[in-house]
Amino acid sequence: MHKIVEQIVSPVADEMMIFKEKFKENFLSQEALLKEVTAYLSKCEGKQPRPLLVLLSAKMHGEVCKSSYVAAVAIEMIHTATLIHDDVVDKAEERRGQKTVHTSWGPQIAVLTGDYLLSKALHLTTINSEFELLKLVTRAVQEMSEGELIQLAKAETLDTTEEEYSRIIYKKTASFIAACTSTGARSVGMDDTHVELMREVGKNIGMAFP
Repeated sequence: MHKIVEQIVSPVADEMMIFKEKFKENFLSQEALLKEVTAYLSKCEGKQPRPLLVLLSAKMHGEVCKSSYVAAVAIEMIHTATLIHDDVVDKAEERRGQKTVHTSWGPQIAVLTGDYLLSKALHLTTINSEFELLKLVTRAVQEMSEGELIQLAKAETLDTTEEEYSRIIYKKTASFIAACTSTGARSVGMDDTHVELMREVGKNIGMAFP
């Protein structure tokens, strides 16, 4: 499995190292409490497949550039924000073997930290004038929120159809993976046709991911 992961990462291994530095620069806050929480979160990072997909998609269509890194950093920030919020909703005590933010600091700080990271990600795209990327990312955020609400509404029932289940998976997971691959293509100047094709690729990956 490790060799397979290495093969997947290898085309953008150098770019992923650059991404990690840029992510850390933008992720860590200088405000005392947020600095403490974001520093804690930075020690609990996973394999970061979402920014990897952004960079792979970008490199498939051109050279990874500033826009690609903006997209990758924003995507990972949003993902981290959603995990924090999900843990509050699910009352999860651990993630990746570490205490969750709401377990360590309480639900109020967890929710506000998630809000902070979400707003910072969106701000990152606007200050860099990446408005096309912003459209793709905010569409995914909207769909993820809808997916969570649909799932909560169905949680107490046993009548979920296969179609409804697929809709939840698309909105909760596949829509965001689609945003990763489509923003990667857009970041290197691909037209709507190519962006939509890569969105479909990401969607299919996301539907298989759960």
